[in-house]
Amino acid sequence: MKEIDKKFQKELKKILPLGKLEKSSRISHILLFKEYRRRLILWWKELGRDFVSPPKERSQQNLLPLIFPENYKSFKDIDEFRVNDLDKTNFNTSKYRGFDYLFIYLFIYWEIFEDSEQLKKYNSLPHLYLPVMRIVQRGGTISQYGGYFIISNMEVSRNPKYNSFILPSMDDDFLDYVDDRCGGNTMNIPSQDEIDLLWKEYNSGDSQQLFKKRHSQY
Repeated sequence: MKEIDKKFQKELKKILPLGKLEKSSRISHILLFKEYRRRLILWWKELGRDFVSPPKERSQQNLLPLIFPENYKSFKDIDEFRVNDLDKTNFNTSKYRGFDYLFIYLFIYWEIFEDSEQLKKYNSLPHLYLPVMRIVQRGGTISQYGGYFIISNMEVSRNPKYNSFILPSMDDDFLDYVDDRCGGNTMNIPSQDEIDLLWKEYNSGDSQQLFKKRHSQY
């Protein structure tokens, strides 16, 4: 087995247990996807490529061929990965609507080449696939229907005004705090101003202690 294949299997082994998580719909899933979309656009612009905003095609999510043109030729076949490696999980592996498998695939290779010279050229840019991986890690799913991304059964707006949305933190404590403060209402997606206020509130000592106290009772 090639060294890169060994590394791939090692990273995949860390992720497979997530395929047994109970699926849920959380406000934080939508916010994480908005953060991903902002990062994707940053990367597309840095690479000097034209794209339709917001990028929604499957091929537009995959920047590996552009960043690793030589290595990509030897990467694992993505359909083989979808069918054989994720067959005993509850990840969305639908070839045409599912995106869980695609983002897991992209995330693994990104992790493998994290310290490569190819990525070091772009060290001013954030990790592209971390936000979507955080959705998976938090029990969410990613799919597409009718040209719209569906995140954990919630439709993501294609309005370009959301392309600059910045999520202040992807830490579980903060994301749980946001989900708790929004009361589980999936129609109540915080705006940028609202998420900034929640971040400020979260970082105040009193609010953090209150939140932890409430959850210690569950």
